[in-house]
Amino acid sequence: RNGVVVRIGPTYSYNEARDLYGNRVSARWEPRCCQKGLALGRRFYGDRRVKGVWVRKGFSEWVQAGFPRDPRTGAPPKEYFNRGQDAWLKLSFDEAYGLVAQALLNIAQTYSGPQGVQFLQAQKYDPAMIEATHEAGTQTVKVRGGMPFLGATRIKADEVIIIRPGTDAALALGVASVIINEKLYDAEYVKTFTDLRSHHRVFEGVHSAKSLRSELGPIRSHRQSGPPDCREQSLDPPVTRHGAQPFL
Repeated sequence: RNGVVVRIGPTYSYNEARDLYGNRVSARWEPRCCQKGLALGRRFYGDRRVKGVWVRKGFSEWVQAGFPRDPRTGAPPKEYFNRGQDAWLKLSFDEAYGLVAQALLNIAQTYSGPQGVQFLQAQKYDPAMIEATHEAGTQTVKVRGGMPFLGATRIKADEVIIIRPGTDAALALGVASVIINEKLYDAEYVKTFTDLRSHHRVFEGVHSAKSLRSELGPIRSHRQSGPPDCREQSLDPPVTRHGAQPFL
């Protein structure tokens, strides 16, 4: 409005995107809009917006020095990586692209082959992580989607499943299907604290609402005090004239 961004919404064209294999998702995924995107308008005009490209002075000096590394461990000298204390240098976009490209190439070359494996072992990486690279240094490049074992949460896991983009919902539904099929859920907790049994579409072909209700029984109120008519009252949602129970 008047040249100022006042609202950000979804494009409603998510289903038109294709992955590398030509697959598309259903239009039923719409609308999709990240909660961070909804707050982006404030970032545009906030005093903390980063305007331009900046790099840590120590990192820039490390690149200019030719990427010096410890000959035994392959680790760069610590004096080049004083995060939180280093000064910042402003670069042009072209300079930044060149800096990043050089660093990525050096990292991939450093940790490739048997020598790269030795470096990772010397830096105390988990043997399973090192094995997962298959001596490919590109697997150690920490970019989004590039390093499958150094994510903020994945690094704490014993096993990690890497999936194709756009298939996370299918994986989640598959896991839920196994949990329901093999009765791995806590039935008492489900009856007391969730509305799972009130959903008339749980997993088509796996469990009907009727069979799930027969297994779980009526939902129990977790209220242990109060008037008797409230304490024992069923939490079942009302049935419509068509016989279906609406979502609450």
